[in-house]
Amino acid sequence: MHALLVDDHTLFSLGIREMLTGKIPGASVDTADSAASARDLLDTKGFDFLLLDYLIPGTNVEEFLQEVRAGYPNIKILIVSGLSDASIIKRCFSLGANGFLSKSINYSEFLTALERTYSGSKYISSDLIDLFTNGPEREDEQALTKKEQEILQLVARGKTVKSIAIELGISPSTVMSHRTNIMRKINARTTAEMIKYAFERRIV
Repeated sequence: MHALLVDDHTLFSLGIREMLTGKIPGASVDTADSAASARDLLDTKGFDFLLLDYLIPGTNVEEFLQEVRAGYPNIKILIVSGLSDASIIKRCFSLGANGFLSKSINYSEFLTALERTYSGSKYISSDLIDLFTNGPEREDEQALTKKEQEILQLVARGKTVKSIAIELGISPSTVMSHRTNIMRKINARTTAEMIKYAFERRIV
C-alpha cells in the first residue's frame, strides 16, 4: 500500500505514517504540507490512497479534491479532519471522496476505513454517523420497504454485498435484488448516488 498524506500538522503526519508503516507490511507513506507539493508527488509516484486534511492554509481543498479525482480516477481519497460539519462531509462525497474520517478515531477504525475504501466501499467514521441520523422521514422514502431502507442504511455505511447478506441472514443475490429495486425507486445509477441520497435524507 502506498499512501500520500497531505496535512500541514507535522506531528499528526508523522503519527499516521508510523502507524501505517508499523501495522501494514510493505506500506509506505509520503507526506506533503500543501496542494502544490502534493501535486509534485502525484505526478511522479503512483498512490493507492490520498489522505487529505480539509483545512490546509493557502489551499482550496475542495478544488484540489476535484482535481485529484479527475486526474487520478483510481486513487482512494479519504478526508481526515477535525471538522464535524454534515454539509462539508456530504459535499466532499459529492466531489469524489471515498471516505471522511475524524482525526479522533482510533488506529483500528482507521485501518478498517482503508480496507473498506480499498475494496470499493464508501466510509464515514463512526463518531460522525450521528450527524446523519434522527432526521424526519421524507415522503419519497415511504416508497422503500423496511428491508430496502435497512439495506440502504448498510450500503451508506460502507458495507459490502457479502457483509450485508451475512448481517441480515439473506443471500447475496437477494441483497443485489433489493439494491436494484432501491436504485430504481430513488432514481440512483451508482452506489455513490445511493449514499448521497441516504445522507441527504438523514437515513444513514
